[in-house]
Amino acid sequence: MNNDIKNYIKEQNSMNEIFLLVMIYWKRIITSSFLFSITGIIIAINLPQLYQGTQNIQIAKVIGIDVTERNTIQYKLKSLTYFSEETLKICEISYPDIDNNKNIQISVIPETSIINIKYKNNNLDLLKNCIDRITIEILNSQNKDAQVIIDLKLTQLKNLNDSLFLLENYLKFLESKNIDKLNFSEQSAIAYSSSITTLIVMISDLRGRINQLNISLLEPETKNAYLISPIYFSKIPIIAKQIKIILGFFIFGAVFMIGIIYIKNEWIRIKFLK
Repeated sequence: MNNDIKNYIKEQNSMNEIFLLVMIYWKRIITSSFLFSITGIIIAINLPQLYQGTQNIQIAKVIGIDVTERNTIQYKLKSLTYFSEETLKICEISYPDIDNNKNIQISVIPETSIINIKYKNNNLDLLKNCIDRITIEILNSQNKDAQVIIDLKLTQLKNLNDSLFLLENYLKFLESKNIDKLNFSEQSAIAYSSSITTLIVMISDLRGRINQLNISLLEPETKNAYLISPIYFSKIPIIAKQIKIILGFFIFGAVFMIGIIYIKNEWIRIKFLK
Protein backbone atom coordinates (compact mmCIF):
# COMPACT_ATOMS: atom_id res chain seq x y z
CA MET A 1 0.00 0.00 0.00
CA ASN A 2 2.83 2.41 0.92
CA ASN A 3 4.53 1.66 -2.42
CA ASP A 4 1.32 2.46 -4.27
CA ILE A 5 1.00 5.79 -2.45
CA LYS A 6 4.63 6.63 -3.17
CA ASN A 7 4.21 5.80 -6.86
CA TYR A 8 1.02 7.89 -7.05
CA ILE A 9 2.77 10.86 -5.39
CA LYS A 10 5.72 10.45 -7.74
CA GLU A 11 3.41 10.41 -10.79
CA GLN A 12 1.60 13.49 -9.54
CA ASN A 13 4.89 15.29 -9.02
CA SER A 14 5.97 14.34 -12.54
CA MET A 15 2.71 15.66 -14.01
CA ASN A 16 3.01 18.87 -12.00
CA GLU A 17 6.60 19.25 -13.17
CA ILE A 18 5.60 18.75 -16.82
CA PHE A 19 2.79 21.30 -16.44
CA LEU A 20 5.24 23.75 -14.87
CA LEU A 21 7.72 23.22 -17.72
CA VAL A 22 4.94 23.89 -20.26
CA MET A 23 4.08 27.14 -18.51
CA ILE A 24 7.75 28.21 -18.46
CA TYR A 25 8.81 27.09 -21.93
CA TRP A 26 5.53 27.60 -23.81
CA LYS A 27 7.18 29.73 -26.48
CA ARG A 28 9.64 26.96 -27.34
CA ILE A 29 6.84 24.41 -27.42
CA ILE A 30 4.68 26.55 -29.74
CA THR A 31 7.70 27.25 -31.96
CA SER A 32 8.42 23.51 -32.18
CA SER A 33 4.78 22.77 -33.00
CA PHE A 34 4.79 25.50 -35.65
CA LEU A 35 7.94 24.14 -37.31
CA PHE A 36 6.64 20.59 -37.33
CA SER A 37 3.30 21.87 -38.68
CA ILE A 38 5.13 23.38 -41.65
CA THR A 39 6.54 19.93 -42.39
CA GLY A 40 3.02 18.49 -42.08
CA ILE A 41 1.63 21.13 -44.44
CA ILE A 42 4.30 20.34 -47.05
CA ILE A 43 3.53 16.61 -46.83
CA ALA A 44 -0.25 17.24 -46.91
CA ILE A 45 -0.04 19.51 -49.96
CA ASN A 46 1.97 16.90 -51.85
CA LEU A 47 -0.39 14.02 -51.11
CA PRO A 48 -1.36 12.32 -54.39
CA GLN A 49 -4.96 12.84 -55.53
CA LEU A 50 -7.17 9.80 -54.90
CA TYR A 51 -9.68 8.78 -57.58
CA GLN A 52 -12.62 6.41 -57.54
CA GLY A 53 -13.96 4.59 -60.57
CA THR A 54 -17.52 3.28 -60.54
CA GLN A 55 -19.23 0.93 -62.99
CA ASN A 56 -22.53 -0.94 -62.97
CA ILE A 57 -23.15 -4.26 -64.71
CA GLN A 58 -26.54 -5.85 -65.09
CA ILE A 59 -26.60 -9.50 -64.11
CA ALA A 60 -26.90 -11.59 -67.26
CA LYS A 61 -30.48 -12.36 -68.22
CA VAL A 62 -31.96 -14.92 -70.55
CA ILE A 63 -35.62 -14.39 -71.46
CA GLY A 64 -35.89 -11.86 -68.66
CA ILE A 65 -34.56 -14.22 -65.96
CA ASP A 66 -31.26 -13.79 -64.07
CA VAL A 67 -28.89 -16.58 -65.08
CA THR A 68 -27.42 -16.69 -61.56
CA GLU A 69 -29.07 -15.97 -58.23
CA ARG A 70 -28.02 -12.72 -56.56
CA ASN A 71 -26.85 -14.50 -53.40
CA THR A 72 -24.62 -16.82 -55.45
CA ILE A 73 -23.10 -13.89 -57.34
CA GLN A 74 -22.60 -11.96 -54.08
CA TYR A 75 -20.70 -14.92 -52.61
CA LYS A 76 -18.51 -15.28 -55.71
CA LEU A 77 -17.75 -11.55 -55.73
CA LYS A 78 -16.85 -11.46 -52.02
CA SER A 79 -14.61 -14.52 -52.24
CA LEU A 80 -13.02 -13.17 -55.46
CA THR A 81 -13.54 -16.53 -57.21
CA TYR A 82 -14.62 -14.64 -60.36
CA PHE A 83 -11.14 -13.22 -60.89
CA SER A 84 -7.81 -14.57 -62.11
CA GLU A 85 -4.53 -14.10 -60.28
CA GLU A 86 -3.42 -11.69 -63.00
CA THR A 87 -6.44 -9.45 -62.39
CA LEU A 88 -5.88 -9.51 -58.61
CA LYS A 89 -2.25 -8.55 -59.24
CA ILE A 90 -3.17 -5.66 -61.57
CA CYS A 91 -5.72 -4.38 -59.05
CA GLU A 92 -3.18 -4.78 -56.22
CA ILE A 93 -5.54 -7.05 -54.29
CA SER A 94 -3.51 -9.22 -51.94
CA TYR A 95 -6.22 -10.63 -49.67
CA PRO A 96 -8.42 -13.60 -50.55
CA ASP A 97 -11.58 -11.87 -49.30
CA ILE A 98 -13.01 -8.67 -50.81
CA ASP A 99 -14.04 -7.36 -47.37
CA ASN A 100 -10.37 -7.06 -46.41
CA ASN A 101 -9.62 -4.77 -49.34
CA LYS A 102 -10.34 -1.13 -48.56
CA ASN A 103 -9.67 0.13 -52.09
CA ILE A 104 -12.19 -2.07 -53.89
CA GLN A 105 -15.88 -2.74 -53.37
CA ILE A 106 -17.88 -5.15 -55.54
CA SER A 107 -21.43 -5.99 -54.59
CA VAL A 108 -24.94 -6.60 -55.87
CA ILE A 109 -27.14 -3.57 -55.20
CA PRO A 110 -29.99 -4.67 -52.86
CA GLU A 111 -33.35 -5.39 -54.50
CA THR A 112 -31.83 -5.09 -57.99
CA SER A 113 -29.98 -7.20 -60.55
CA ILE A 114 -27.10 -4.73 -60.77
CA ILE A 115 -23.47 -5.49 -59.91
CA ASN A 116 -21.74 -2.35 -58.61
CA ILE A 117 -17.94 -1.99 -58.87
CA LYS A 118 -15.99 0.71 -57.02
CA TYR A 119 -12.22 0.96 -57.04
CA LYS A 120 -9.95 3.62 -55.53
CA ASN A 121 -6.44 4.42 -56.69
CA ASN A 122 -4.06 7.33 -57.18
CA ASN A 123 -3.30 6.25 -60.74
CA LEU A 124 -6.12 6.83 -63.25
CA ASP A 125 -4.67 4.44 -65.83
CA LEU A 126 -4.31 1.65 -63.27
CA LEU A 127 -7.82 2.37 -62.00
CA LYS A 128 -9.36 2.08 -65.47
CA ASN A 129 -7.29 -1.01 -66.30
CA CYS A 130 -8.41 -2.71 -63.09
CA ILE A 131 -12.12 -2.00 -63.59
CA ASP A 132 -11.88 -3.11 -67.23
CA ARG A 133 -10.26 -6.40 -66.18
CA ILE A 134 -12.83 -7.02 -63.44
CA THR A 135 -15.70 -6.17 -65.81
CA ILE A 136 -14.42 -8.50 -68.53
CA GLU A 137 -14.03 -11.42 -66.14
CA ILE A 138 -17.49 -10.92 -64.63
CA LEU A 139 -19.01 -10.69 -68.13
CA ASN A 140 -17.17 -13.82 -69.32
CA SER A 141 -18.42 -15.78 -66.32
CA GLN A 142 -21.95 -14.46 -66.79
CA ASN A 143 -21.87 -15.25 -70.51
CA LYS A 144 -20.89 -18.85 -69.78
CA ASP A 145 -23.83 -19.20 -67.39
CA ALA A 146 -26.11 -17.53 -69.92
CA GLN A 147 -24.93 -19.70 -72.81
CA VAL A 148 -25.98 -22.88 -71.00
CA ILE A 149 -29.55 -21.56 -70.73
CA ILE A 150 -29.51 -20.20 -74.28
CA ASP A 151 -28.43 -23.61 -75.61
CA LEU A 152 -31.29 -25.26 -73.71
CA LYS A 153 -33.75 -22.73 -75.12
CA LEU A 154 -32.42 -23.26 -78.65
CA THR A 155 -32.88 -27.01 -78.23
CA GLN A 156 -36.40 -26.35 -76.97
CA LEU A 157 -37.04 -24.12 -80.00
CA LYS A 158 -35.81 -26.84 -82.37
CA ASN A 159 -38.09 -29.42 -80.75
CA LEU A 160 -41.06 -27.07 -81.03
CA ASN A 161 -40.31 -26.44 -84.71
CA ASP A 162 -40.02 -30.20 -85.35
CA SER A 163 -43.37 -30.77 -83.63
CA LEU A 164 -44.93 -27.97 -85.66
CA PHE A 165 -43.60 -29.46 -88.89
CA LEU A 166 -45.11 -32.87 -88.09
CA LEU A 167 -48.50 -31.44 -87.08
CA GLU A 168 -48.70 -29.19 -90.15
CA ASN A 169 -47.92 -32.11 -92.45
CA TYR A 170 -50.50 -34.28 -90.71
CA LEU A 171 -53.08 -31.53 -91.05
CA LYS A 172 -52.30 -31.19 -94.75
CA PHE A 173 -52.70 -34.94 -95.11
CA LEU A 174 -56.12 -34.90 -93.44
CA GLU A 175 -57.28 -31.85 -95.38
CA SER A 176 -56.19 -33.46 -98.64
CA LYS A 177 -58.81 -36.17 -98.10
CA ASN A 178 -62.20 -35.12 -99.43
CA ILE A 179 -64.69 -35.96 -96.71
CA ASP A 180 -67.53 -36.15 -99.26
CA LYS A 181 -65.80 -39.01 -101.07
CA LEU A 182 -65.12 -40.93 -97.85
CA ASN A 183 -67.74 -43.39 -96.65
CA PHE A 184 -67.94 -41.90 -93.15
CA SER A 185 -70.74 -42.44 -90.77
CA GLU A 186 -72.12 -39.36 -89.08
CA GLN A 187 -70.19 -40.21 -85.90
CA SER A 188 -66.94 -40.69 -87.84
CA ALA A 189 -67.45 -37.39 -89.66
CA ILE A 190 -67.82 -35.59 -86.35
CA ALA A 191 -64.62 -37.26 -85.06
CA TYR A 192 -62.83 -36.27 -88.27
CA SER A 193 -63.88 -32.61 -87.94
CA SER A 194 -62.94 -32.64 -84.28
CA SER A 195 -59.47 -33.95 -85.15
CA ILE A 196 -59.00 -31.19 -87.70
CA THR A 197 -60.08 -28.54 -85.17
CA THR A 198 -57.80 -29.98 -82.47
CA LEU A 199 -54.84 -29.99 -84.86
CA ILE A 200 -55.47 -26.36 -85.83
CA VAL A 201 -55.59 -25.33 -82.16
CA MET A 202 -52.38 -27.26 -81.38
CA ILE A 203 -50.60 -25.73 -84.37
CA SER A 204 -51.74 -22.23 -83.39
CA ASP A 205 -50.49 -22.79 -79.83
CA LEU A 206 -47.12 -24.08 -81.07
CA ARG A 207 -46.69 -21.13 -83.40
CA GLY A 208 -47.40 -18.72 -80.52
CA ARG A 209 -44.84 -20.44 -78.27
CA ILE A 210 -42.25 -20.45 -81.07
CA ASN A 211 -42.78 -16.76 -81.84
CA GLN A 212 -42.55 -15.86 -78.15
CA LEU A 213 -39.35 -17.87 -77.76
CA ASN A 214 -37.84 -16.35 -80.91
CA ILE A 215 -38.59 -12.82 -79.70
CA SER A 216 -37.13 -13.58 -76.26
CA LEU A 217 -33.92 -14.93 -77.75
CA LEU A 218 -33.54 -11.76 -79.83
CA GLU A 219 -33.91 -9.39 -76.84
CA PRO A 220 -30.79 -7.24 -76.28
CA GLU A 221 -30.26 -8.66 -72.78
CA THR A 222 -30.33 -12.25 -74.02
CA LYS A 223 -28.33 -11.54 -77.15
CA ASN A 224 -25.52 -9.79 -75.25
CA ALA A 225 -26.19 -11.46 -71.89
CA TYR A 226 -25.38 -8.21 -70.11
CA LEU A 227 -25.79 -4.44 -70.08
CA ILE A 228 -23.03 -2.22 -68.70
CA SER A 229 -22.74 1.47 -67.90
CA PRO A 230 -19.72 3.65 -68.74
CA ILE A 231 -17.04 3.95 -66.06
CA TYR A 232 -17.60 7.05 -63.95
CA PHE A 233 -14.48 8.65 -62.44
CA SER A 234 -14.57 11.03 -59.48
CA LYS A 235 -12.03 12.72 -57.22
CA ILE A 236 -12.16 11.67 -53.58
CA PRO A 237 -11.66 14.65 -51.20
CA ILE A 238 -8.44 14.30 -49.22
CA ILE A 239 -8.85 17.43 -47.07
CA ALA A 240 -9.72 15.34 -43.98
CA LYS A 241 -6.54 13.31 -44.40
CA GLN A 242 -4.51 16.49 -44.91
CA ILE A 243 -5.91 18.05 -41.71
CA LYS A 244 -5.08 14.88 -39.76
CA ILE A 245 -1.49 14.99 -41.00
CA ILE A 246 -1.05 18.67 -40.08
CA LEU A 247 -2.61 18.20 -36.63
CA GLY A 248 -0.50 15.09 -36.09
CA PHE A 249 2.71 16.98 -36.82
CA PHE A 250 1.56 19.91 -34.66
CA ILE A 251 0.94 17.65 -31.65
CA PHE A 252 4.13 15.69 -32.28
CA GLY A 253 6.11 18.94 -32.32
CA ALA A 254 4.70 19.92 -28.91
CA VAL A 255 5.29 16.48 -27.39
CA PHE A 256 8.77 16.33 -28.88
CA MET A 257 9.80 19.68 -27.37
CA ILE A 258 8.23 18.86 -23.96
CA GLY A 259 10.15 15.59 -23.96
CA ILE A 260 13.43 17.32 -24.80
CA ILE A 261 12.92 19.93 -22.06
CA TYR A 262 11.92 17.30 -19.48
CA ILE A 263 14.89 15.05 -20.27
CA LYS A 264 17.25 18.05 -20.13
CA ASN A 265 15.89 19.13 -16.72
CA GLU A 266 16.15 15.58 -15.35
CA TRP A 267 19.73 15.34 -16.58
CA ILE A 268 20.60 18.67 -14.88
CA ARG A 269 18.91 17.55 -11.66
CA ILE A 270 20.77 14.23 -11.59
CA LYS A 271 24.06 15.99 -12.35
CA PHE A 272 23.41 18.55 -9.59
CA LEU A 273 22.54 15.85 -7.03
CA LYS A 274 25.80 14.11 -7.74
